[in-house]
Amino acid sequence: MGTTVEFNIAAAEMDISVVSGACEIAESRIAELDSLLSAFNRSSALSKINDDREKKTVLAAPDLFRVMERAKEYYMLSGGAYDVTAAPLIELWGFGPDKGKAPDPESISKALNLVGFDKIGLNPADGTLTFNDPGIRIDLGGIAKGYAVDQAVKILRAEKIDKGIINLGGDLYCLGSNEKNEDWVIGIRDPDDKKSVLARLSVRDKAIATSGDYENFHIYNDKKYCHIIDPRSGLPIENKLSSVTVIANDCTAADALATAIFVLGEHEGLKLVEKIDEVECLLVLKKNGRGGLLTSSGMGIYLR
Repeated sequence: MGTTVEFNIAAAEMDISVVSGACEIAESRIAELDSLLSAFNRSSALSKINDDREKKTVLAAPDLFRVMERAKEYYMLSGGAYDVTAAPLIELWGFGPDKGKAPDPESISKALNLVGFDKIGLNPADGTLTFNDPGIRIDLGGIAKGYAVDQAVKILRAEKIDKGIINLGGDLYCLGSNEKNEDWVIGIRDPDDKKSVLARLSVRDKAIATSGDYENFHIYNDKKYCHIIDPRSGLPIENKLSSVTVIANDCTAADALATAIFVLGEHEGLKLVEKIDEVECLLVLKKNGRGGLLTSSGMGIYLR
């Protein structure tokens, strides 16, 4: 999925071969999902669907269909701020597998005609996706990693591993407690200083995902463009947020909501979180937007 996976297992009382074997099974499951869901994998099931210029109704692999169902859920909750059909815009701005350049307004307008989850029908009875236009393309970069983490957690639990952290490109699940039987402590970095931590979160059996504008960006004509694209306008996000961290029960939700909140901005993003049970967020504001942190109403129980 264009990134790396790390397993940090606290299991001093377990045989190392058992732990390694469990991690290998989980890693294989993530590799399987990469072959289905990754836009960076040219031979993935998703890439094949995207490249089919005559597609109408397509049978989706069960994992792909489940991820699309979750993606639609967050599309609806966010009022379209989170939209996996933004792939034509992501590619146009050079944030897909291929590099790009700053597009002209006409190209953006043309790409927007292919954006909108309402242009895809999900048919649970037979697991098919129906496309209103064969040019519609899907990018699951804001949800697939979270889903893969959740699948890895299921495997580790089935293998009797109940303490550890699974980290897939910054999407985390903190499984159980640490080696001292205490909560895991996760640092939230300062977007402007990799060596500085702005906040620490104390969690167990929770997922954490962060979206930010400080690592993946392009500079066109001396202007910085964030990789997170607003699917409603077709433009990279320009607001007061520098990063969004979400805590949720599962990483699929945390991943999608971190992107949705970043697109919505601090005010509408916090409103969204307050509507969803057992989800909290921490927002880091840009320094030129006066800086500082904003949190949802229940975030305090996780802050150290």
